[in-house]
Amino acid sequence: MEDVIHRVAEDPSNNLEWLQAESPWQALAVIFELSEALKMDNPEDYIGRLHVHVDGSCNGMQHYAAFGRDSNGGRQVNLAESDRPGDVYTAILKFVIRDIEGEKDPAMIEIAESLKGKVTRKVIK
Repeated sequence: MEDVIHRVAEDPSNNLEWLQAESPWQALAVIFELSEALKMDNPEDYIGRLHVHVDGSCNGMQHYAAFGRDSNGGRQVNLAESDRPGDVYTAILKFVIRDIEGEKDPAMIEIAESLKGKVTRKVIK
């Protein structure tokens, strides 16, 4: 595999394996970086300069959960270990639906009734 990496890095126009990747341009960038790292005596010492895109789960809430050391919130935004991925929007939706259905204030009942069945995860997000 190492020979393929070096070969593609040296001449990507004629060694087109990288075009088979799901994201070919990202793959080519990684190949260039890997080739340079693998040329070193200790590849772990290589300082990569690739941009790493990380799609967080509701980044702002991740920060609040982390700053507040909120373990429940951390699970909802995938900062803490859990048996399954957290979905903060669905968790919030459940609270909103519970409040709509349990509304007792006479001044708010009409509004709550008009919202029933209309508040979705997409609306919360």
